[in-house]
Amino acid sequence: MNRPVLTPETVVVRSPDVVFTELDGEAVLLLPEGGQYFGLNEVGAAIWRLIESPADLGSVQRAIADLYDVESEESWQDVVALIEAMIGHGLVKITSV
Repeated sequence: MNRPVLTPETVVVRSPDVVFTELDGEAVLLLPEGGQYFGLNEVGAAIWRLIESPADLGSVQRAIADLYDVESEESWQDVVALIEAMIGHGLVKITSV
């Protein structure tokens, strides 16, 4: 399976099939069809909130860098790694605005 190349202009959004809940700043995601659960730490939960509506990854990265006071390159790598994993599991979709 080819992995998509993610750029700051890539627009992503949550998959509508995912059920989630937040608890103490973290999130638990459920894909009902397969019964798979996924846990997100505080940063992952923040990214999840940022992509409730379609959002470009550059905006997500900047928000995470500002929120957690980290360098742009570090936050970019973290955002891309999580989004790639989420795409792979069907939690997030690449879309257009």
